[in-house]
Amino acid sequence: MAELKDGFVLSGRYKIISQTGVGGMGVVYKAQDLQKDRIVALKVLKDEFADKEEFVYRFRREAKAAINLKHPNIAMLYDVGSDNGIEYLVMEYVDNGTLADVLKKEGTLSVERTGKYALKILAA
Repeated sequence: MAELKDGFVLSGRYKIISQTGVGGMGVVYKAQDLQKDRIVALKVLKDEFADKEEFVYRFRREAKAAINLKHPNIAMLYDVGSDNGIEYLVMEYVDNGTLADVLKKEGTLSVERTGKYALKILAA
C-alpha cells in the first residue's frame, strides 16, 4: 500500500495531496497535517520492504538519526509512525526542488555554483 492515493488519510492525521518522489526504500508524498494545519513531506516505506524486519529497522533508524538534526540545510523530522503496516516519516516540506531537478533543467553547473552547493551540503 505504499502507493497511496490522493485524499487518503494516514493515521487519521496526514491527508495525501500528491506523490512527489520515489527513492530507494520509500515513496514521498506532499500531505496536509490535519492537526497542525500545515503542509508536510510524508515518506512511506515501500511495500516490498514493509514486511522485512531489516528494512523496517533501517527505516526507523533513519528516523532516530534525523530527529536530532537541526540545521537550515536539513529538512526537520516532525513525526514517525506506523498505520496498518505502513511505516512512515513526516518531515518539513520544502518546495525548492532537488539538486537532480536543477541538473536536469540546467545541465552541467559552473565550478562556482557547484562549489556553493557543495558547501551547503557539507555544512549540513
